[in-house]
Amino acid sequence: MVLSPEGSGTEASALYHISVGVNVWMPSMTVTTVRRGSSEAGPIVASLELGISSTPATVAIGQVCRPLNEVFFRKSTASSSRLYFVGDGRAIKWKMGPKSWQAHCGPTLLATFFPTPPRKLKVEPAGHQLLDHLMVSLIILMREHLTPLAGMRGDSAQLFNYSPHYNYREE
Repeated sequence: MVLSPEGSGTEASALYHISVGVNVWMPSMTVTTVRRGSSEAGPIVASLELGISSTPATVAIGQVCRPLNEVFFRKSTASSSRLYFVGDGRAIKWKMGPKSWQAHCGPTLLATFFPTPPRKLKVEPAGHQLLDHLMVSLIILMREHLTPLAGMRGDSAQLFNYSPHYNYREE
């Protein structure tokens, strides 16, 4: 999958190439790789390893690999917001509504995502410097959003090593 600016019309203008594979040792784990540019030859921006496993989900950005539960969480079971820690002391707070999700850093709006097809990400000028982190956090959010909840399918959500349904922390 490629992410391109709206109206660019060509893959050559793609900002990111996103691919998904499996961990050969644990096929129930997916490895999502985000690369800069339009092809698999572009430099790696991030790699996420998420799935059904007893080992923790991980997020690698650049040379830094961290467990997902140190990067991404929600404040409480009732919270519709998610927090993604950039790693430099800043946090991106995603406020998730039924029709749009907004990313903020403090009071500043960074981006708005429309999660229903046709999906669209509108990045504000203030969000450009955090675009890599916006993409990574959005991939995690969509994975969570599309994963069945435990109440709907037995205890299936507990199988997944990336479910922030069970990872709470104060802002």
